[in-house]
Amino acid sequence: FGERQFAKVMNAERGVNIDFSLAAEPTRWEETLPEVCSESEKWKEAMDDEIVSMTKFGVYKALPRSAAGNRQILGARWVYKRKVNKFGEVYRYRARLVAQGFRQKAYDSYDPDHTFSPVVHKDSLRMFLSVCAAENLRVYQADVKAAFLQAPLDEKIFVKAPPGYDSMDPNTGEPMVWELSKSIY
Repeated sequence: FGERQFAKVMNAERGVNIDFSLAAEPTRWEETLPEVCSESEKWKEAMDDEIVSMTKFGVYKALPRSAAGNRQILGARWVYKRKVNKFGEVYRYRARLVAQGFRQKAYDSYDPDHTFSPVVHKDSLRMFLSVCAAENLRVYQADVKAAFLQAPLDEKIFVKAPPGYDSMDPNTGEPMVWELSKSIY
């Protein structure tokens, strides 16, 4: 992964300046460790921010593995993204925790073929903007931080604690899992 790099393009006063020194975004948690990544502190901060948001919104409850009973325990992994401005300069590091739902099996009330994601359809957005333009209305944009972390779950879903945040139950010594009460990415 050391040789994978991408270009950072900056619109300098004298034209376009291309900087090839920015390494590719990590694809695994191990790639964010200080031994292999010069930006490890930034990625750790981004992961901590995600955990804080998840805690704030009551997304999970850490329980001993035995609390899951015979329920399936899904894996979880980090997805990393650098946010850049129009000049190609990094202004934010983003880490999102995603559940490996593709491994989920059907049970009780859960049907993997019946899923719902609360996102707007492009035709609906186009219609909304057309009506606003026709009626000469103002449109304001809002970005809801951690919007997906606010959708409650009806099913009991357990995931392994994410890499770097796994722990053991102090009483039993068994690994902790997270019971999700709200959806994650």
